[in-house]
Amino acid sequence: IKALKVVYPPRTGYSFIVGYDNLVRIFDSRYYTDMHAELKPLFKQCRLITANRKEHNVDAIAQFLAESEHKHYARNIDAIELSDFYAEVSSTVIRDCLLRGDSINHLVPAAIQKYIKATKVHSQTGE
Repeated sequence: IKALKVVYPPRTGYSFIVGYDNLVRIFDSRYYTDMHAELKPLFKQCRLITANRKEHNVDAIAQFLAESEHKHYARNIDAIELSDFYAEVSSTVIRDCLLRGDSINHLVPAAIQKYIKATKVHSQTGE
């Protein structure tokens, strides 16, 4: 967020899209000295958007956010419900396809494919 604030106007709102697994990681206390003290500044500056996964529907997301450790942050987290097809797609699946040289046409929009090709973000060496 600090880096983005240098580039964008002061009143810009920030939202980050995270999968359910990363949402759970964000609230894993082992990553923090004082979880609440460290998360408060994050949630004062942004919102999170999380989508259902094959194994975790929007009800599971709501239940996770209702837990006492997470409840305070729930108002800054939006859940979206994806169709079953997209709920099964993950960045890992896409990276694996790219590493094998398989097409990702059926997994991501053309604009994302173009970005991946132009930036070579899928390549570990950048070549």
